[in-house]
Amino acid sequence: MHNGAPGGFAHRLSLLAKSLLMSNTSRTLTLLCICIAGAAMAQVNDNCSGAIDIDLYTPDDCPSNNFNIDFSDSGISTNPPFCDAGGSQIRDLWYRFYSANNTTVSIYLQSLQFSHVGFGIYTSCGGAALACLSNVDGYVNIPVSQNTHYYLQIYTLVNFDPSSSGFFCLHWNNAPPGPPANDDCPNATLLNVGSTCTYTNGNGAWATWSNANLFCDPEIIATPNDDVWYRFVAPAAVTVITVDGDGSSTTGYNAVLVLGNSNSCSGSVNPIACSNTSGPGGVESITTDVLVPGTTYYVRVYDVDGASPQPGTFGICVYAPDFTSIEEDTPAESAIVQRTGMDGTYHVRTPFPSTGICQLHVLDAMGHMVHAEGVQLTPSTPHLLDLSKLVPGTYVLALRMGDELRVQRFVHF
Repeated sequence: MHNGAPGGFAHRLSLLAKSLLMSNTSRTLTLLCICIAGAAMAQVNDNCSGAIDIDLYTPDDCPSNNFNIDFSDSGISTNPPFCDAGGSQIRDLWYRFYSANNTTVSIYLQSLQFSHVGFGIYTSCGGAALACLSNVDGYVNIPVSQNTHYYLQIYTLVNFDPSSSGFFCLHWNNAPPGPPANDDCPNATLLNVGSTCTYTNGNGAWATWSNANLFCDPEIIATPNDDVWYRFVAPAAVTVITVDGDGSSTTGYNAVLVLGNSNSCSGSVNPIACSNTSGPGGVESITTDVLVPGTTYYVRVYDVDGASPQPGTFGICVYAPDFTSIEEDTPAESAIVQRTGMDGTYHVRTPFPSTGICQLHVLDAMGHMVHAEGVQLTPSTPHLLDLSKLVPGTYVLALRMGDELRVQRFVHF
């Protein structure tokens, strides 16, 4: 979970500057009737490491809605679970599901054209099978631990037709909880705007699809079927919205972050910016200085995968960095920005050892971005920066090359 705020001005400024220099455009068991053609997915989930996340069905939906099994594109291996002879040649497909509040789940497995189809259940890739059955037709109850990820291996022996192998579905025996309170835009959770990032705990598990439309580029590769909503009142400063995926690359929340505005949540919410740059457990961030102070804006958060996000936890914050009473982050002897005279121009010297394209941003004392440019810097030649049109005051220069970032406070007059 998330508590408190990152400490230290340098850390906060680094987060802001990194976010500024990134492009802004760049599951609760949701009971969906999903039908996946095995031939299209086999290359993806031919191994445990590529297991596809799937939801559990309601008992009434299983087996009428199911996952088709087609091993045509799966490779031949010799790793059957213990219910078939070791070394037997098989074709297999892999899936992952989350047990949620269940102690047993049911699998319905149906073979076609006399195919020999079986399954194995694991808690990790490469681990021992907890349960397996060979040549199965019909329902099988599987004991599970609550709130645990399981890997499901569906397999067939190689001497059976791989293109007509059958279908399966999984269903829960304990009904999942209801959706979160902020499942829909009209019930968006109000976030306070501070001067530092103070996370509010969020959870997208058991969320459902919202009626409101809000589209920008990242949604092309992600479906908002489990979105939750937040709102905040814009301050008179640069605003940063950050979501932390709260986990590892295996179990962390893989967030898509969308910022928009609307007079109401009954229809379309106009998109302002999106972020979908990291993977599971990663951080998404939007930095903007185009918001109208005092206006309410909406934030939509959802998981990339089609299945329910489990456990679904993340942290979210909105803040407007305070640039008053800050200290120098770069010693004078290694300054990256130096005045050339009294005409409002400066020399910017790269602190990086090699020549390369740097992103250069200047922010005023309220955090507004007042100048931005990309420039090629070399260690031997300074870049002339003309800020003669800026009013006198305290400013911050942020300079980034690749993953390296330097910041310096300076007084302009």
